[in-house]
Amino acid sequence: MTRAATRAASLCPALRRAALASGWCLPPGPVELSRLVAALDTLLGDTDDREAQRARPGRCIHLLSLHSGDTRHLTLVLPGQDEPRQGRISLFSPLGAALLGARAGDLIEARAFGWRERACVLSVSPPCPETPP
Repeated sequence: MTRAATRAASLCPALRRAALASGWCLPPGPVELSRLVAALDTLLGDTDDREAQRARPGRCIHLLSLHSGDTRHLTLVLPGQDEPRQGRISLFSPLGAALLGARAGDLIEARAFGWRERACVLSVSPPCPETPP
């Protein structure tokens, strides 16, 4: 394997994570946007305890990547508040849109630029504690 090919292979996981977690991807189309708005309306209007455990903005989601086996904590946030490197994922990103409304035990799939990320939601809880810079 050439040096360039080795370098490209080492960058692939980072590019994949950035594409799936960042809101800079292509903007959602009308169908995706209406699905997101409907899900938000449902989540924000629910007072049922079971529904309160669904992923929504401000909630901490503990995920198990089915691709790598890694676990991570993410917080769903509104556009403009996202910081993927700190685990703050916009609900308009491919990963954020896939997580919206998910509960513990759900399998989710996010796609961006030909990449696919599959993960299992391990838990959904109140906001994650802020991590120091």
